Amino acid sequence: MSARWPLVIFHNIIDISSYNAFIIWNEINPTWMADKRNNRRVFLEQLGKALATPHIQRRENLPRTAASAAVQGGESGPDPPEAAARAGKRKRCQLCPPKACKANTMCCKYKKYICKAHGCRLAHCHTCAK
Repeated sequence: MSARWPLVIFHNIIDISSYNAFIIWNEINPTWMADKRNNRRVFLEQLGKALATPHIQRRENLPRTAASAAVQGGESGPDPPEAAARAGKRKRCQLCPPKACKANTMCCKYKKYICKAHGCRLAHCHTCAK
């Protein structure tokens, strides 16, 4: 659902077009997955892959930076310390006095939560940095 009516109309056109393609496919190939109940879903998955494959193949040979190649699954270099040190939750800094401040960065080596005052920009606590 969307409150933007042009987007709703676009999705409706895509849905109707894919349903029409499914009906035509079933008329041409009546034995294709005749005994299955989820044949429309399988058809839509195959249709989406068939439509996206030429675009994916065309973009495979584009030059890439090292970071984007690592994301795609090429050579995997070391993770940047900032990304590796980000924790999912915020907890109290384990080097500050109790109830002093909260942090969402962890020391890469000791896995302790550290605030900006106790960590450097590479997400190491002062003990690690020495």
